[in-house]
Parts: sequence; structure tokens; C-alpha cells
Amino acid sequence: MFENWEAAKYLGLHLDDLEQGKCEVALEIKKGVMTPHEDSVLLGGIILTAASMAGVMALMTLLKKEEDGLITNVLEAKWFQPAILEERYVLIRTAILQPPDKNNAIIIARAVNQNEELKAKFLFRYTVVTKERRHKHIEELRQRGEYYAKHSR
Repeated sequence: MFENWEAAKYLGLHLDDLEQGKCEVALEIKKGVMTPHEDSVLLGGIILTAASMAGVMALMTLLKKEEDGLITNVLEAKWFQPAILEERYVLIRTAILQPPDKNNAIIIARAVNQNEELKAKFLFRYTVVTKERRHKHIEELRQRGEYYAKHSR
């Protein structure tokens, strides 16, 4: 699934390790995801997005075939030092802190450079839903969007 994920390809994410309740990805540091400053750094939101993507992959190793994991909260987001182009990549390691209990799971993500210097740390809450429920909700949103598009002119 990860290999065919267009968003992962676009961001420059590479799956390094996937095991029960854990996922590690490498995020390429490239010019297209840097701040516009003269001394540009990797955008913090890119690291956050990559971490949430790795988090859902870790969660999926624990789910049943008919279930999906959806991020519902960023409980904590802390950046410790910027990632610079010369570092070439950031490793993002995610692990399940609290397995799905009452349909919620807590996942921690740590972003480090190749010298293991901490770049950022995140704590996410994911909700586990059935694929059927998720598809039904998406269809309702599409219908609502079509209604508003027709009537907002």
C-alpha cells in the first residue's frame, strides 16, 4: 500500500521499516519542501504530515482487514531544531503507545537526523472505524459538497 501512495511519493517518503505497531520512514529534504528564506529549512508542517502518515501505517499493522485508522487529533507537536538541506533526510520513527482501545489509539512519532539529533516529536490520536462507515461518511460529504456547489452561486 505504501509503495502506491501518491502523497508519500510526492513528499519524498521512503518506507524503511514496518513491523507490528511500528513504522519508520525516511523523509527526503529537498528544495520543494523548504521555507522561502535565504537560509531555508524543511517546513515543519511537512515533518508533521510525514509523521502522521507513518503513524497510520504503524496503526494499520494492528487493524483488522475491514478497519481503517483516521487521525483525529494532534495531541502534541514540538520542534527542537530545524532540518537543513545538507542533512539530506530526516528519519521518522512511530510507535503505538496505546493500542486501539474503545476505537482510539495513541501514537508517538520522533523525527531525527542521521546523527540521531532530535528534530521534532509528535503525539497523535487516531480513531479506528470500519471501512464501510468511513466510505458512508465520505459519500455524505461528497453529496453535501455537491449541494453547496449548486446552491452557492
